[in-house]
Amino acid sequence: MGKGKGKGSRSKGSKSEASRVEPAPYLLQAEIGRYPGYEGEYYPLGIVRGRFNTASDEDSTSMLFKLNIGGLERLCLGCGVHIHVGTTCESADEVGGHYWNTIIFGESDDEDPWNAESYQTDYLGRSTSGFVIDSGFGIKDNTGRAVVIHGQDGTRIGCGILEPAPENTVGSLYSDIVPYPGAELTTLPIGEVEVEFFSDSTLLFRYNVEGLEANCMDCGVHIHTGITCDDEDLVLGHYWDLSEKADDPWVVAEGASYNTDSEGKASGHFFLFSGYGFEETVGRALVFHGQDGGRLGCGMLLPPLGVM
Repeated sequence: MGKGKGKGSRSKGSKSEASRVEPAPYLLQAEIGRYPGYEGEYYPLGIVRGRFNTASDEDSTSMLFKLNIGGLERLCLGCGVHIHVGTTCESADEVGGHYWNTIIFGESDDEDPWNAESYQTDYLGRSTSGFVIDSGFGIKDNTGRAVVIHGQDGTRIGCGILEPAPENTVGSLYSDIVPYPGAELTTLPIGEVEVEFFSDSTLLFRYNVEGLEANCMDCGVHIHTGITCDDEDLVLGHYWDLSEKADDPWVVAEGASYNTDSEGKASGHFFLFSGYGFEETVGRALVFHGQDGGRLGCGMLLPPLGVM
């Protein structure tokens, strides 16, 4: 695919200390097998991963939760997957119910954050669904807990225990941010972005940009479908794979936002699953939005020289 002209970066200089925001991702992983005592027709097999921003439960309870599982019910829509209270998959009586912080959210089922999340499968019974959830518990509290996969009727069909796991990075794309084409701006956005992709197609989005609106809270930043930053009509809308994720992940609730200080500077990171990996995202445009949604900055996502 030919890439449109734009302001990207293919030099190692983009990977500066300023653009790298620590800490690095922290990962839990569960190997999924059949639920104890389940004798139905499905044989779940695969992994579930949960990524946190930090290793401190006090600092981060928001988790990017990602499935890569086969042997599930075909065309399962809105099917449940949850972390449970139990710390075993050996006994069905000890898996328990959903695991969330009742002090923060409340104790009733209506306040259970897991009830709002689900996965979907294809016609072969495979799922690579992903979502962001805040259960009120961080990586330490979730370590050793059981993950349960449910069928369409709510039956518990799969189970696995969350344990620390090594990360597997596929590659990173970089971008130099410049003012959005055609925008009438009072400031000039400039800065750097790094998007790091992992083996399960989730991504870590790091940014260090100035010249944005001052005191911008929960302002949007997204990867777009377009492959240019030279023509405002060709940047297009948000970029995600509908076959992997029904709802647009490039929203504040999924973490796709930034905040600025009184001088219009923003530095931070978030995790996200768009359904697209490293190769599909090469050459796409990314956009920084203002408080009112207006497009302020743009950049092209490109690999370092010599990578592709």
